[in-house]
Amino acid sequence: MRGSVNWQVTEVYKSIDCIGESKHTAKEEARAAGAETWHEVGKAIGVFNYNTMADFKAIACQAFTAVQAEYGIRDLTKITGEQLAGWMADKIQAGDWQRATFDKYAAALEKLESAINVYCKNSQIDRQVQFDFKEVRALAAHTLGQRNDESRAFERPADIVVAINPKYELTAKIQLEGGGRINEVFKIYDHQLKGLRPDPITGEIKGWYGMIGKGGKTGDKSLSVATYHEIVAELNARGKTTIDALCGMRTDEKGQMKGWIQKTGSDGAQTPVSLKTYAKLERTFVPGSRCIEVSKRGYNNAIKRACEKTCQAYHGSHGFRWNWSQARFNELQTKAGYTHEQALSRVSQEMTHERSDITNHYLH
Repeated sequence: MRGSVNWQVTEVYKSIDCIGESKHTAKEEARAAGAETWHEVGKAIGVFNYNTMADFKAIACQAFTAVQAEYGIRDLTKITGEQLAGWMADKIQAGDWQRATFDKYAAALEKLESAINVYCKNSQIDRQVQFDFKEVRALAAHTLGQRNDESRAFERPADIVVAINPKYELTAKIQLEGGGRINEVFKIYDHQLKGLRPDPITGEIKGWYGMIGKGGKTGDKSLSVATYHEIVAELNARGKTTIDALCGMRTDEKGQMKGWIQKTGSDGAQTPVSLKTYAKLERTFVPGSRCIEVSKRGYNNAIKRACEKTCQAYHGSHGFRWNWSQARFNELQTKAGYTHEQALSRVSQEMTHERSDITNHYLH
């Protein structure tokens, strides 16, 4: 294989580019093919997210550049696990990485192994690689400590909601009461609202809105009746229409493929957006719909300032998701009589996680 670092990495990762395909189906096929553990399933499937793909390719470029300089390797398909492990060990011992950084890079380079092997198979190259990172993982555990198991739940989340800039108060309520990720709460459209109905588990009347979450998974989030009515009032008072039409995909003046939209008040002019954004709009756009929206950066900064006011540790907006998971877990056990395992499974489902044991991560 020849070419620049970026070209080789891009070509190799094309072999596992599954963006737009069903990750769930891929996992089922991997299990049918013999993958048993979640680690084995993860290595067997491709990449389904634009941001993840960009991160993996950037890390692969860094690693390949370093290996080229150290060992003179010019062909990405000939890279070895020992070379990559040595590079990571140097980073650890130089103090360049924290534990979370190591975990991210190790995961990305394991996916590089899969990409190289699929590429070689598709290109009829008689070569397969196998990266063994056991020793460098042990070094990371010894030098950087074990994975961070510190709770990210806020000590007094209600105090943060009270102290936060009023511009972001409703968003904080939505996230604390519904447990959504920031991308599921910073913008709410009127067509997402689904009215009041009983909680299917506890029977309590709640307000509901639909969302499309991470990986394209859909679901309904529940809120208190008061917060739901507040959303309705806010939409009626200040909700705005931001997009009038989706106008298809075509290249821009630089020859790059873009999605094109017509924004409200643009007098018919069309604005380019990324293909990722356009694909999401195709799933969610309703002509004439209104929304309330806050800046994600502004929202996180407002949470940080509210934490300072209330003398609490700042954990980003995701801290509200931790608080919700703990509250929902307790609610299922105390109000619905769920067992520990039943509550784990239900909370994971409502968080759009596939594994019930992931909930354990949020409960301490």
